[in-house]
Amino acid sequence: MVFAVGRKNQLWVSLIEKALAKTYGNYAILKAGRTVEGLSTLTGSPTLSIDLEYVDLDRDSRNAALDIAIVHEAGHAVAAANSNVRVTGLGVFLFAIYPGAFTEVEPDQLERCSCAQRLRIFGAGIWHNIVLALLGVLILLLIPVLSLPFYSNSAGIVVVDVDPKSGLYGPTGLRAGHHIQRINQCEVRNASDWAACFGQIWETSRPHPAYQKGFLAQFKAVAQMTASNGHIIQDHSDGEVQCCNEFNVSNATHICFRYLAPLSADVQPSEGPSAEKQTTTPKPIFPKFPDFDAEFGVKSDGSALQHAQAVHLRRKRANLKMLRFLVTGQARPVLFIGYLDEPLHMVEVAELTPRFGLIPWWMPRVAELFARYLITLSLAMGILNAVPCYGLDGQFIGATVVDYFCQNWPLSVRKRMSNMLVTSGTVIFCSNILIGFARSLFNNH
Repeated sequence: MVFAVGRKNQLWVSLIEKALAKTYGNYAILKAGRTVEGLSTLTGSPTLSIDLEYVDLDRDSRNAALDIAIVHEAGHAVAAANSNVRVTGLGVFLFAIYPGAFTEVEPDQLERCSCAQRLRIFGAGIWHNIVLALLGVLILLLIPVLSLPFYSNSAGIVVVDVDPKSGLYGPTGLRAGHHIQRINQCEVRNASDWAACFGQIWETSRPHPAYQKGFLAQFKAVAQMTASNGHIIQDHSDGEVQCCNEFNVSNATHICFRYLAPLSADVQPSEGPSAEKQTTTPKPIFPKFPDFDAEFGVKSDGSALQHAQAVHLRRKRANLKMLRFLVTGQARPVLFIGYLDEPLHMVEVAELTPRFGLIPWWMPRVAELFARYLITLSLAMGILNAVPCYGLDGQFIGATVVDYFCQNWPLSVRKRMSNMLVTSGTVIFCSNILIGFARSLFNNH
């Protein structure tokens, strides 16, 4: 493929490329680009990319587009019926996989209508689109209120999507529908807390020359999983340590630490600015090592702990952050080592979490997405049809406006003015399409 790389779920990529090659003369002239750009070049019209990889999103887009088209054409039909103009046809059609609708009225009866009646008929679809967009705004505002009996907006966040390029993607990472309540020791109640926790973790884990930072855990829990020297493998290229082979566990689910041995009870810390006596409270230990409780803490060098069973764990690679995501319904947390901006920008979350187990997490998301489609597609269809361009409602609206304001002028003059208006609108409309297409090609290069 020269113009675009086609996947198994993309349609007509090779046919579009062949048509472009015929248009330009040969395949050698074609430049790399997206399939939607090539289709726009062939048709001379705006194109919409439908990615079949995201079937649910595309289904919502098609459903919203069909509803908007039906409401738009129904506006023409209702206005025609109110003006005693017979509607001869009303239906829907499918272009490729994208739906549309049409309305046909009796042309002779339409010509006998006054300019005000014709303007009402031609502009009814646009007004219906505006009303539908306002309805979408209302739905978008009411979703949090209507969802309160079944969803909570302060009990954590739910994962909507994870970028495949993220280290959190995969069977051992985060998945759509995961309900996160805590990151390390930071409680997450909503999307604001989700972002604030990363800032808090960054502030508390910044390196300091006089302090060691890591996780506090009970010594007897750590001792039973301490690797012997003969089973420790260190990668000298990046400093990563492998210590899991001795315990028959996977490196994908376990992480190696280096720990500081606790001071005995009779050893007192030396006096000085870096000396500090810390008190810790014994915490319960679960039977298996990966499940024991640990708290992130900051301890000064040479500090003494009141309880000898408490130790300070620190990672070998301090330049990366370790995150523990507490997921509802999972015995073990999801572990992540990397940069903080990765989960912040590559994991999409939502605030509404189900109050009951049988309620699907995605319902508010689908309703919100459908409302946004109603708003954007309705306004787009309304504005597009208002343009005085051939083939759009604006063509007939422009001619009607000319007839209304210039009704005393000769018919030939009025037709000439209408043609000039529609031609100018068509040229401006097509110029915008070409400018947008050229700009997209320039940005790609």
